[in-house]
Amino acid sequence: MNKILDENDIKKKIKRLYGDEYSLVSKYLGTSKPITLKHNPCGTIYTTSKANRFLNEGKSLCPNCRKPVSHSTKRKTEEDIRTEIDKVEGYKYIEGFVRTNSKVKIYHKDCDSYFYMTPHMFLGSYQRRCPICANKRRGPNAPETYLKDLLQDKEYGDDYEWLDDYHGNNKEKLRIKHKECGTIYTVRPNDFQQGYKCPTCSAKASDEEQSLCDYISSVYKDEIIQHYKAKPRKIELDIYLPEKKIGFEYNGWYWHSDKFRDKNYHLNKYNFFKERGISVVFIDSQDWKDHRDIMEDKISAILGVLPYKIPARKTLIDLASSDEQKAFFTENHIQGYAPAKFAFGLYMNNEPVAMMSFASARANVNQRDSSTLELLRFAVKKQTSVIGGFSKILQNALDYIKENYPEIKQIKSFADMSLSLNGNVYTKNGFVLDHISKPSYYYVYKWKKVNRYQFRKDRLKVLFPEIYSEDKTEFEITDQVKNLYRVWNLGNYVFMYYIK
Repeated sequence: MNKILDENDIKKKIKRLYGDEYSLVSKYLGTSKPITLKHNPCGTIYTTSKANRFLNEGKSLCPNCRKPVSHSTKRKTEEDIRTEIDKVEGYKYIEGFVRTNSKVKIYHKDCDSYFYMTPHMFLGSYQRRCPICANKRRGPNAPETYLKDLLQDKEYGDDYEWLDDYHGNNKEKLRIKHKECGTIYTVRPNDFQQGYKCPTCSAKASDEEQSLCDYISSVYKDEIIQHYKAKPRKIELDIYLPEKKIGFEYNGWYWHSDKFRDKNYHLNKYNFFKERGISVVFIDSQDWKDHRDIMEDKISAILGVLPYKIPARKTLIDLASSDEQKAFFTENHIQGYAPAKFAFGLYMNNEPVAMMSFASARANVNQRDSSTLELLRFAVKKQTSVIGGFSKILQNALDYIKENYPEIKQIKSFADMSLSLNGNVYTKNGFVLDHISKPSYYYVYKWKKVNRYQFRKDRLKVLFPEIYSEDKTEFEITDQVKNLYRVWNLGNYVFMYYIK
């Protein structure tokens, strides 16, 4: 008996047929029932009369675009089909064309054999090829290492373990274990090869990304496009706000670690959209889960929709005590508190509403002479915009530095490119961009975000003595640690303020 498709099956089928171009909006009630769809590139939401027209034939597409899908080969002549098949390396059209959903005879040069297949299946989105060769790689003729080979062929294969043996039937569902989260599920070997990964982790990542979109929708009322693709390379943004030309990327640490992403992946995407006038904000999944209130506040600030606005001129400024710094930055800054030489706060009704701290240049900064200070933290009370707050604190801090630290000639500050929108607040207040640092990285260990300095080589000797070797680099050691992932960021803007 054929399986009755549920809503998750339909979403997967839409993904398989159309990629991220269409999304299911309504509930799926059956092939002959209406469904509501969203055409993501243009944002159009519409309803089809029957689900099967959209799912099986590539009809009922976006009424505003009517873009033909890639797998449609209808109304083509025999010469069209001959030309397209002959362009596929190793294959040659022989005869038999009547229509695109009728089988034609095709010759496969590599195995010197003929087979029959419809042009629709050969040239369309399925991209089926020689069945004789396919049967040699699977089914009863498959080698004993078939399942093992499937894992080795995939970059994510090391994270999975087959629990059942292969019995020569590629349609038989076998148990497989996702070692990372422990989920055991069943999947056809061919489906796993096509990218059907752990349903628990995939659903979780999708839900988290949707929660980000839901929050943006709750505070921002103009157009929001999910899974926006920019031409000509169709590079995708998770969320795009065309009115503001701002995009959001949700980076789950597992799939965005360097097991799956090149260290320049995020920077390349950032630069791609920057060239097209679009600023991209990258939301780290661990920050979203562990400090969601602060991240929501950061997003609202970027969109200019914070509910409370305070003019800085109505606040009082004073030096902040260590206890005040700890409480304020822990509550309002994504990186929390860090020890500082001094800090200034803006106060209203004796409560701090903004704060800026300064410290000696950190050990990993090249310029460590006594003439340099670092602007270490700046934060504003959640749900609040202090208009002119950065400028007011900076000017008072400069007077304080000139009086108490005359040897200081410059202030350095690092702005995370993933959240800074080009560091505009710095340039508006007299800082100059010194350089952009290369992408750096952090670790996620046992589902917790960890600063990379906690995994320096001298620390690895203590943490993982059974793996440690003087001959190995930090990366060679950490790559062998279970449940440890390295995630690369975009780098930092490095700003300098030269004190006159």
